[in-house]
Amino acid sequence: MQAVLQSHGCQYSGKLWRATGLYTQVCRMVELASVCAVLGCGRFRCQGQLKSPSRTLRKGVLWFRVRLSHPVREVRQVTRYSVVADWGKLPSGWSYYEATSVAVDSQDRVYVFNRGEHPVIVFDHEGNFIGSWGEGEFQRPHGIWIDQEDHLYLSDDQDHTVKKFTAEGTHLMTLGESGKPSDTGCDSTDYRQIQRPGGPFNQPTNVATARDGTIFVSDGYGNCCVHKYTPQGEHLLSWGTPGSGPGEFYLPHGIAIDRQDRVFVADRENSRLQIFSAAGEFLDEWSDVVRPTQVYFDQDDNLYVSELGKRSGLYPWMEADLSETGGRVSVFSIEGQLLDRFGGGEDPMQAGDFYTPHDIWVDSQGSIYVAEVTMSGGGNRGLISPDCVSLQKFVGT
Repeated sequence: MQAVLQSHGCQYSGKLWRATGLYTQVCRMVELASVCAVLGCGRFRCQGQLKSPSRTLRKGVLWFRVRLSHPVREVRQVTRYSVVADWGKLPSGWSYYEATSVAVDSQDRVYVFNRGEHPVIVFDHEGNFIGSWGEGEFQRPHGIWIDQEDHLYLSDDQDHTVKKFTAEGTHLMTLGESGKPSDTGCDSTDYRQIQRPGGPFNQPTNVATARDGTIFVSDGYGNCCVHKYTPQGEHLLSWGTPGSGPGEFYLPHGIAIDRQDRVFVADRENSRLQIFSAAGEFLDEWSDVVRPTQVYFDQDDNLYVSELGKRSGLYPWMEADLSETGGRVSVFSIEGQLLDRFGGGEDPMQAGDFYTPHDIWVDSQGSIYVAEVTMSGGGNRGLISPDCVSLQKFVGT
């Protein structure tokens, strides 16, 4: 255990451990006399007494004693997939900052939508860099979709738009009005403020197209709706209200269409998938997920789900729950049977585990790509190392 603590920047004086950063932030949220901090690796719980609490907080340093409060749980082994180490060769000096989403075209070229200086970065199937585009085009990249004709749909939540591009980056169409959110009573990312459903858009999250080209948009951080469009961009209908009942949403974050033209929506903060007809009629819900962020159907109509879990990517009013899963991926049959599940957030710095899974895609060869918002989910607050991987590829074993 000492090796793990030291690897996270802790120093041992012989009696007490000394730490900075996330430990100080955690201790602000609990009683000063008792500290319960979770290490960035997610494997140990630390408890102890603060030494000179007020001085400690001012200096941004936390002294604590450590004991192992629960057995170390190993990350569950992937049953059908193994991670490809260090996939995706970025040019020297480049960074995703964080990869928000990922999609693959008909040639198995991989498009990574990210919040770095180069918003759309393209790789071949082996991870070799091909090119980039979209510089200066987006306020805050969020979701990506590629249709059957290799057109890209990119959701920009802070611009309140969805834009359509060719694979080479030529702009074709914009849905929504740039910089003009719909009126839902919400002017932040706090879905609890939403008072009523609004039109397109208020911080849209993701896009999916049906086989006939019909466009569906999940909307979003400041709204509680799914919007349906013709392939040409004509708005047809919207459905959804704020809440937890059938057809209600607390953050519709991901969306996918199966071969029966049913619409699956990742209702993130209700921890469920809701299923609708293409006309918006509620059909069913699946609850064996924890804060799902995106859904994707492969060629066999198996459903892949990225899940945040309850350890990271939390709103300020939420507390991490170590009794619940962390970030993970689940695979379901079209009937809802769980086929596979891996990750769990026990060690998010370990290749093959997750911190904040945000998007998922499967290529023609069955390889899985998972994008993670590691900085927004905690890295920008010192809760995880900036070196935490933001994009991973898994192949079948």
